[in-house]
Amino acid sequence: MVIKKKTIYLHIGISKTGTTSIQHFLYKNQETLKKNGLLYPCPFNIGNTKFLIEELQSNLAPMTKEISRSAGNVEFYNFKREFIRWNLDVTPVERYNAYKEGFEKYYLDLINNSDCEKILLSEEMFTSDFSLMEFCDVILDEGFDLKIIVYLRRTPEYIVSVWGESIKTQSGHCSFTFDDFLKLPIIIYDWDLKLLVEKLGKENVIIRTFEKSRWKNNNLLVDFMDCLGLEFTDEYFIPKWDANISYDRDTVELLILINSLCLSDERLGKCWDKIFNLPRDKRKLIETFSDEKIEYLNKNFAPFLRDVAALYGKESLFENEYPDCYGRERPVYDKVSLTFDKMDILRDALTLNKQEKDELKQAVSELKSETEILNNKIQDLYNEKEKYRVLANKNKIRFNYHKCRLLANLTFGNLRQHYIDKKHRLKKDIDLIKK
Repeated sequence: MVIKKKTIYLHIGISKTGTTSIQHFLYKNQETLKKNGLLYPCPFNIGNTKFLIEELQSNLAPMTKEISRSAGNVEFYNFKREFIRWNLDVTPVERYNAYKEGFEKYYLDLINNSDCEKILLSEEMFTSDFSLMEFCDVILDEGFDLKIIVYLRRTPEYIVSVWGESIKTQSGHCSFTFDDFLKLPIIIYDWDLKLLVEKLGKENVIIRTFEKSRWKNNNLLVDFMDCLGLEFTDEYFIPKWDANISYDRDTVELLILINSLCLSDERLGKCWDKIFNLPRDKRKLIETFSDEKIEYLNKNFAPFLRDVAALYGKESLFENEYPDCYGRERPVYDKVSLTFDKMDILRDALTLNKQEKDELKQAVSELKSETEILNNKIQDLYNEKEKYRVLANKNKIRFNYHKCRLLANLTFGNLRQHYIDKKHRLKKDIDLIKK
């Protein structure tokens, strides 16, 4: 008797293709999905930013403490993402072992103990670094069949959307204009989709486009369920979710100005509360760019997707590579329209910036005073050391001389290190004020 393998569907986004909405739908409908033969395992709460897996942190040190929020159910992946992404010394074997440990410890039993033949894992951050292949190897080595689900967005829309997202991410303090953003070493799809298709076979890589006209019933959730071979019925609960609200061009440009002030997160948050309530232009961000700029983005950043399309015998993955606004007459964005509300927000931001600078100046002044006190203490120690040396030589008390010298050196060393630390802090604060 041949035992049928379970199939793991790995949904990898990409970002800005409704991934978060899909994940919240899956999370809210776990029991209904299970009844229909699909397991969506969630060993951790959705969007949980508390680090529940301390073992993985210790095993993968050094690792940053600031881990990006994820709404997917591959939570253990996030605990090693920063380690893998930023530590250039990490080898593919180390990545593989890290994923294998997390998969076996937190997912394998849930999958094996379930009657479901289909399992769904969802995490868009796989497409933000170079570790997707290792995770695929872990799944295949565990004896599961593997299918990838990926939604792609038109290149011009994707780039513009990522730029807007980077500006509105509060903790990033990103203040790049769009043209400056394009000069960054951006890899639009910095994971090798072509290699993935060649590795797994095109029948196991389900590629859909983020085009409403091509979704089943013109509905993203219906289309996603179709990828899983499931019917979308009335038994599913559709949660309201608007976490990834897109800002209009004016708001984005206003954020660039405010972010450039480098306010603390607390002060920046006060400005953001007001920005969030501003009236917005109904136009999409891409609609504020000229046809010439859209053509430039498509020409310089889209060829990679055409290579992938060729593997499926197509010229393009999209029904239309250009956004709907392309070729239509529309007002092109010129500059921020400063209404009274926006000017009030800018005025508040500048006031907060002045307060922050005044506080830094006060801190620098206090550090200077502490430095002067430390310098005086160091000089006193030098004098004390000299006094002991003269006394020892005069009385020829060799033992006491060495003991006193050791005591003086130890005290001097501790104060000297304290002085150096204070000096470094002072330099950093002075540099910050200069900026």
